[in-house]
Amino acid sequence: MCSSDLGSRAAASHTGKLTADGAIWRGLAAQFAIIDASSIDHALTTALIFTKHGQSPGTTIGGMGQGGGMTVLLADLCSRSGITAPVPSPATQAKMREALPTVTPSNPFDTGGVYLGGDGTELPRALRALAEEPSIGVMVIFAIPTHRDRTRVIIGAFVEATRNLPKPVIILSYDSDLSEAHRMMREIGRAHV
Repeated sequence: MCSSDLGSRAAASHTGKLTADGAIWRGLAAQFAIIDASSIDHALTTALIFTKHGQSPGTTIGGMGQGGGMTVLLADLCSRSGITAPVPSPATQAKMREALPTVTPSNPFDTGGVYLGGDGTELPRALRALAEEPSIGVMVIFAIPTHRDRTRVIIGAFVEATRNLPKPVIILSYDSDLSEAHRMMREIGRAHV
């Protein structure tokens, strides 16, 4: 599938008439619930997630972001992909608020200043409450902290919050130097992307 005139010209020299308008492919992909990867990285990451977790039980996520910017970015990414982040039930919101009283219990969930200070003991309860929300099929945690002294605390909270959780947990990270975080996540069998 080619999504540009330049791609079509390049393909014409190799596969000839197998090129077509990208809209045709996108329509076919939507009709059969095929993921239309937008890049090689997207395709490989998608393959990794399916290899680890299989097909998702639905199109709903429980999301957590590091601060407002990451939370908004996660919400926008989900929206563009047809994935919904249901509003947590009042009971779930109450559990989240009890664990982190200064943070708005939403989905995607902005954990506020927890990333920057404290021992992280309150974070697992809030994350676990969101992860256990019945309307959520997959838990997505976006952005591991870049402050090296905080990595162990925050990853420890992720590990504790998702231990024995009977649904997939995906960790999205923009940090290229997370060997310790990856080691900790591998130990409990969680995907790290």
